[in-house]
Amino acid sequence: MPTPNNRNEYDISLVQQRENRQAMVEKMRGKLAAPSQAGLRVVEGKRRAARKSAFNKGWKVVLAGLFLCGNYMVFSGRAPIAAKSRSEVSPLLPEPSAKLDANNQALYWTFALYDYDRLKASYPVPENAIINAGLAAQNLRTLLPKVDARTRFIIDGYRTNDRRKS
Repeated sequence: MPTPNNRNEYDISLVQQRENRQAMVEKMRGKLAAPSQAGLRVVEGKRRAARKSAFNKGWKVVLAGLFLCGNYMVFSGRAPIAAKSRSEVSPLLPEPSAKLDANNQALYWTFALYDYDRLKASYPVPENAIINAGLAAQNLRTLLPKVDARTRFIIDGYRTNDRRKS
């Protein structure tokens, strides 16, 4: 009668049982010792990505360097490019003619300050003349005591409108 402590006695073929055990042990050793196929694929994918990334970064650095060198070569030997303007110097607003009386001179400076279109229509003024507002106001202040009531009325009309706007 077989004893319960001896497992080999229950099987008829002892050789077959030993082969099964050996195969199972080899299978377990293979699982423990070798990395899985999925893990190998992930590691290989990371290696490829790192290689491609390094390759791409290298090309980007080289192209940026070539671009900078090209710009330096193109623009270093040339004179600076200046913007062209229509005229070299814009004329200042000329002083009114000495032949004009105080009333017309005061109107000239009033129109220069407040109504440029009327100044161009009434007096000969260059097309793109620059008006010095401080000088025009100073000249107008010096002429105000010398003007008559009608001219003073015209000047005050412009000055009142100017005060309302601000």
